[in-house]
Amino acid sequence: MLTIDDGQRFFNYRIAGVAIHNGKVLVHRGSGDDFWTLPGGRAEMGETAAETLQREMIEELNTTVEVGELLWFVENFFEYNNRSFHELGLYFSITFPPDSPLLELEEGEFQDEIGVRLIFRWQPIEALAQITIAPTCIAERLPAAGLGFQHIVHRDDASATRG
Repeated sequence: MLTIDDGQRFFNYRIAGVAIHNGKVLVHRGSGDDFWTLPGGRAEMGETAAETLQREMIEELNTTVEVGELLWFVENFFEYNNRSFHELGLYFSITFPPDSPLLELEEGEFQDEIGVRLIFRWQPIEALAQITIAPTCIAERLPAAGLGFQHIVHRDDASATRG
């Protein structure tokens, strides 16, 4: 994984997918977290962003995806578990195969390749305000996903930290 950890600060290079189907967006969270994120994960050395996203979807959901256009490049600064994070995130549109059973799933629990329990949910876009999505700047952009590339610099308010 492309990360740097100096004990107090953590750098993360993350690739995420924006899957929208029937007015809903696919989100996921760790079983112990109180916030949701878009599915994806950390890139491995020598892996393209599309390869990372395809690998992560196989590891987490046992399915292939088609990776589409790059929607957002996010420089994200936040606190999590009493540590400062600097994350570079690439967010791509993704689509599942038309016959994928995941398209009919409302919510389900899966395990990633290292045994972490992940809860996936198709969240109605019009009900995004009912959940916390990290980074918070993503929720407001989801209804307009696909309307052109954006570079976003986001700093979570220190009073709204995760973890």
